[in-house]
Order: sequence, then C-alpha cells, then structure tokens
Amino acid sequence: MSMYNALAIALCLFFCCLSSSAQNDVEAEQEYPTKRIQAVKITNPPVIDGDWSDPVWSTIEAASDFTAFEPNPDTIPKYKTYVKVAYTDDALYLAAFMKDENPEMIPQQLGYRDAIGANADYLCLFLDTYDDGQNGYSFCLSVSDIQSDARYSPSEGENWLWNGIWFSSTQVTEDGWYCEMKIPYYSIRFPKKDIQTWGINFWRNFRRDRERSSWQRFDLNGQGFVNQWGKLEGLKDLDPPIRLSLTPYISAGIDYLNDKPEGTRSSSTFIRGGADIKYGINESFTLDMTLIPDFGQVQSDDQVLNLSPFEVFFDENRSFFLEGTDLFSRGNIFYSRRVGGRPLLYWDVEDGLSDSEIITSNPIATQLLNATKISGRTTNGSGLGFFNAVTAATNATVLNEETGSERTVLTNPLTNYNVVVMDKPLANNSYVSLTNTNVIRNGRYRDANVTAIITELNNKKRTYAISGFYKHSQLFNSNHEKFDDIITGSSYNIVLKKTSGKLQGGIGHYVETDTYNPNDLGFLRNNNERNTSGWINYNINEPFWKINGMWNNWGFNYNQLYNPNEFTGFSIWGSNGLSTDKFLSMGINYGLSPVEGNDFFEPRVDGRVFKTYPGGWFNYWFSSDYRKRFALDGGAGVYRRPFTDEYTYDFWFKPIFRVNDKLLLSHEYIDDYFDEIGFTDVLEDDDPLFARREVFTVINTSEASYIFTSTMALDFRMRHYWRKVLPYEFRTLNEDGSTSPRYDIDSNYDNSVNFFTIDLVYRWLFLPGSEMSFVWKNFIFQSDEEREHTYVRNFNKTINEAASNNNVSLKVVYFVDYLAFKNLASKKRKMPDTF
Repeated sequence: MSMYNALAIALCLFFCCLSSSAQNDVEAEQEYPTKRIQAVKITNPPVIDGDWSDPVWSTIEAASDFTAFEPNPDTIPKYKTYVKVAYTDDALYLAAFMKDENPEMIPQQLGYRDAIGANADYLCLFLDTYDDGQNGYSFCLSVSDIQSDARYSPSEGENWLWNGIWFSSTQVTEDGWYCEMKIPYYSIRFPKKDIQTWGINFWRNFRRDRERSSWQRFDLNGQGFVNQWGKLEGLKDLDPPIRLSLTPYISAGIDYLNDKPEGTRSSSTFIRGGADIKYGINESFTLDMTLIPDFGQVQSDDQVLNLSPFEVFFDENRSFFLEGTDLFSRGNIFYSRRVGGRPLLYWDVEDGLSDSEIITSNPIATQLLNATKISGRTTNGSGLGFFNAVTAATNATVLNEETGSERTVLTNPLTNYNVVVMDKPLANNSYVSLTNTNVIRNGRYRDANVTAIITELNNKKRTYAISGFYKHSQLFNSNHEKFDDIITGSSYNIVLKKTSGKLQGGIGHYVETDTYNPNDLGFLRNNNERNTSGWINYNINEPFWKINGMWNNWGFNYNQLYNPNEFTGFSIWGSNGLSTDKFLSMGINYGLSPVEGNDFFEPRVDGRVFKTYPGGWFNYWFSSDYRKRFALDGGAGVYRRPFTDEYTYDFWFKPIFRVNDKLLLSHEYIDDYFDEIGFTDVLEDDDPLFARREVFTVINTSEASYIFTSTMALDFRMRHYWRKVLPYEFRTLNEDGSTSPRYDIDSNYDNSVNFFTIDLVYRWLFLPGSEMSFVWKNFIFQSDEEREHTYVRNFNKTINEAASNNNVSLKVVYFVDYLAFKNLASKKRKMPDTF
C-alpha cells in the first residue's frame, strides 16, 4: 500500500469519526440561557476597603447561583458566592462575598502581581466592553489582595502580561472572605454610546477542593471563551475619559567584567532616563510610546548550544512589547525580538578581517531609539493597529594589532520597523484580518515587506469552523534596485475543524514556498515545505471512578518539500492524560515514523539530502497536587531508530517546596542524552561532514521567591546549562542520503559549552503603576574542547576560570495620570486661604 493510499484511508477514518460524533453532540446539546445584570449607577462611590457594609451596596441585588465547571461540571458549588456591581461616571465597582464555613483553612499564599497560580482562593471579574464575544479583560483578586489581570483576543488567547491600573481590597471574616474592586475607565476601552451592554462573568476559585465555578455557565468543551460570558445591561451616558499618562523612569548601575582568562578586570557606570507615554486619541484608540527605553533589567535569555540548522526562538521579556500587542499578533508575522535584536551584518565582521586584525567591539543588539503603538477598536468592534520603531545605526570596532589603528564597521544601518493591522469581527465569533509588516533600512541594505490575510469562519452554533491564511513576502536587494530584483514568496493554509463537543478535531494543509521569508520582522524556522495534518481530540471532563478528567489526542503529519516536490516524512502520534481525584495529573506522549524520510536542511548544502530512518518515541510525565507544601513534577522519555541504532533518552524532575505563604522554592533538573548521526561541518567543495556523536545536556534551574507584601517581592533565579558534544565516528554523506564511515578527519570537533546566569530582582510597587526595582544579573559563558569533563569538574571550571559579566542596577518608574493630577490641582485651588 502506497503512502498516498494510507493518507487517504486516514482522512476517511478521520471524517467518519467527526461525522458520527456530530449527531451525538446535537442530541446531547442543551441550551443554557444567557444571564443578565442590570447596571446600577451610583453617585456616592464606596470606599475600597474590602467591606461591603457600605450603604451603597445595600440597595444593589447580588448575582449568585454559580455553577461549578471543575472538577464536577454543572454541579452546585460547595459554598455560595454573591457579587454586586455598580458604576459611576469614572469607574466600575464590584463587591463580592465568598462564603466559607472554615475561613481559617482558606489558602492564602502570597505572590507578586499576576501570581494567578498561587495556592490561594481568588475571584475574577471578566469584561467584554465591546460585547463582541472575542475580546475582553479579566481582573482577578486573591484572598490576600494579590492582583492579576489579563487581556483576551483570538490572536493571543489569554495574555497575563497586560497590566492595568485598578484598586482593590480584601477581608477575611468568620463567615468567609470579602473583596472590593474599582476599575477606572482609563484602564479599559469601550465605545461611546448612550446605552451600552458589556459582556460580564465572575469566576470563583475554591482552592481547598480545587473547585472552580462561574456565574454564567462555562462549558469546557464549548468553542470560545469570551463568548460564554453573561451580559451587563443598561450602562448609560458613559463618557470615555481622557486617557493620558506619563511614566518616566531613571536607572543607574554598574557593569563589571572579570575576564579571568586574560587576567583583566574592567567596569563602567551608567545612568539612563526615558519615559513611556500613553494617550487616548479618542474613546477607542490609544497611543503608546516609549522614548529611549531601558531593557537592562529584563530576565536573561535561556541560551543553548544549537545543533540544528534552524534559528532558536527566544521569548519576549520587554514589557512594552508584551502589553497591548494582541492585534499585532494577527497572522504570526511579527516577532518583536527583531526590534533591537542582533545587527543584520553581525556575523560578517569576522569574515572581513585581515590577518593582523581583531574585533574589539561588536554589539550583539541594536539600540532602540523609540517605539510607538496605536491600537483600538471602533464602535462596531473593528480593530485597527499601527506599530513603528526606530533603531540606531550600530558599528563594530576592529583593531589592527600591527599598526595600532582602529576602524569601524557598520553592522546595522538606521532601521525603521512598521506593522499595520486591520481586524474585522464577523457573526458567530468569526473574523477576518489583514496584517502588513515593513522594514526599511537606511542606505544600500536589504528591505522587506510581508502581508498576511487571516480568517476563521464558524457556523451558527459554533461547532464547526474553517480557517486559513495567505501570506506574501517581498525582499528587496541590498542595492535597492526594488523593481529589478525582488524576491517574492508565499505561504498559505486551510483548516477544517470541529470546535466543540467531547470529540473535536481537524484537518489542514499548509504550504510555504522556497522563497517565502518573513524573518526581517517575523520568525520562521524554515520555509520550503508542504504539510498535511489531521488530529482528533476526545476529552472527558466528568469525573468517573477515581478520575476527575481525561484528555486524549491523536493525529498524523505528512510532510513534503515544496521545491523540489519531494517526500520528507510521515508520522503518527498520540497523547493521553488524566487527573485523579487526588489531583495527581499524568500523561503519555508517543509516536511513530514508520517509513524512511528525507531531511534537506540538515546537510546545510543546497541540493543535498540526509536520509532519516524509521523510529518511534514515548515519554511520560506527572504533576502532583500543588495544594500540598511539597509538590513534584517530572517525566522521562525515549526515542529510538532501530535500523541505525540511534537513540535518545531524557528525564527531568522539579521539586517545589512552599515553606510558608511567603517563601517558595523550586529546582528543575533536566538530563538529555543523544547517540545520533548529525551534521558536523562543511568541508571544501561543499562537502558536508557528518558524525556519529554523543550529546550530553544537563540543565539546572533554581528559583526562590520571597513575598514581603502584596506589593513587595524578592525573586532569585539561577540557571546552568551544559552541553557536551563528542563525535566518535566521522561519516561521509552519500548522494542517496545515507552515510558511511570516513577515516581521513583528524580535526577535533569535541565541544563543551556552558551558560550560567543569575537574576536577582527586588521589586516594590510603591504606588499603582509605580515601581522601584533593584536587579543583579550575572552571565558566564565558557567553551572548550576537553572530552573528559565530569559535571562537577566542568562546573568548577566554568565558575573559577571563565569570564564573568556582572550588572547591578537600580530603576525607578513613576506613573503620572493626567486625570488624577488634574483632580488634585482642582482640589488645591478650592482650598480656602489660611492665615
């Protein structure tokens, strides 16, 4: 039976499974009415003190009748919850009472802002201010008055990195606990209408029983999240406020380099200043700008020794690029790490050296001068966004050791980055979006332009959907002959999927041409591929026997090269997981590549191919109950190719110890071992050299967090990464993709690489939006060719012999809101003169 026949059979089975489940879902479907609250306007706002005995609350009816959705869906929660909502011309107010007959047993673990995963009870308020069923906000408050907030959108899902300015307080009493919230209108966006309806919901987390409940019923198997909220009706005469704030900062610090191999030490001090500006252009659109930003205190990247032919993806840690960027994620062609990232010609400096020259300076990042975002939604829910950033020209310095003269080498010209997004919500939680990214470099250097159109269309009951995109890239050559030399490429996909019910799944086809390249402002590991895939998910959320829930996923991938049209691989895979009534979660992942494949990327030479042989993999993981003071996560796995006797194993574990409600300790240990055939070098005449090699990887990450108060914390993170690569049999890559031993290589390709980082961060949120932070960062890189290192010997050598770079900095950020400043000034003008 051919691979195409097997693929056709798999598709037929897939559609049969989904079709048979559709009727069952229709028969089991039950309509649940949308709950509604009538908004109550008040003139005397309550004091936010966690006590709802304020007279204003006595006249407002409470929303109650919550429904549990975990661990027992559609059941009555153990304890009642009551929530009251009111509004003024300036803010939305919430008061809630969470009944608990044993308040002394309420978990109250402290955490810094956005510690939504802490071992504590909490209540969440959800708002969909445009009532479009797709975009929203959440404001969550723990029993210890720890604030967490998030934005929701189809492109980003749940983004906990957004931070709004709001006020809260909590109290624990003999009957349970109370909370109050004040959400100023300047922290959210909403349309300007005489009468408005917002989406609204409330969640309660009853941590002792791991029970979560909601006011508007939430279906874990349903499609979407924001569309499952209730309604807050009758909001009248809301006037979106002037949203203008300034957040200046000043930072100072010292960099200290101890170059132990060279026996030299050097230090430098710095002082920096800048500001972030936020301005509400109108009721819906906001301008965010950062001027001369300082990102020196962001968490260190988890560096690795990359043995693959593809670029390593690093997470974004800079706050400006994390907050309010949901629109810009549409189409997945904007990777913000490109802005202020590695210079375009960073690697070219070494190639241009003469025999007597050395590099004395080659900055690894460009300087961001400013960045601006304008984003928002119109009254009909349409989203518009514009992003612009400018980075300064970057130069390397080269020293001629014979003459003593220096010269500079331009590694990145002055560069302008732009992103434009248009998003249109459609009926049934559908949407269509257009995104364009553009990079313009000053002078005779490469420019780029990428456009993406994305859509998802749901049926009326939101049980089925069809989604897809088309992307088009343009690269203009270094001489700016834009009309004579333009490299264009494209990528597109289409997906048919079932999106609700216990049984869900989909099938999709994905294509990237060999000239598609979004990487000047996006991220793509590799282009030149076709992929057909299908998957089925079967989830059981109702408890049975000793199981709280179970999830099961199966699928296949059929891969081809786009140009030339060659088969590259086929795999089938599955994963199964469950959570017990003791809240122990565990699962397995497994898969099989049953036929030979072809890897056209591993050889690093165009036109060459590396044959991959059949193999399979299996791994297991577990996670214990986080309510306990001691918890343990871990797992292990194996991959095997019997024909070539290549194999991989890995295991990891992470103990987590909550000393008390303020101190949390954890340590993660990861151990990987590979015995494989892989690329080693490109010799003369573009001859790829391969080798059978052992690859040892050990990663240790220790973390500690001490929470002084809900606004003050000390965090420590130490990570040591060690990878040792030991080739033991060099091999020739044959024309058919196989490899055979070769014995003419006498070079040493052994490699041992270490990355060691420390991040110590003290943070004090002394006012809403205002923070002081003290940070110590330590970075060590060490590489050698020693073969016989043990872990302890290697670690000692890294710490005692490698160069280390230390940075200590103090930063103060102060939030100034125009309305607060105006009101304060007005009050001072009204004060009577005194003598």
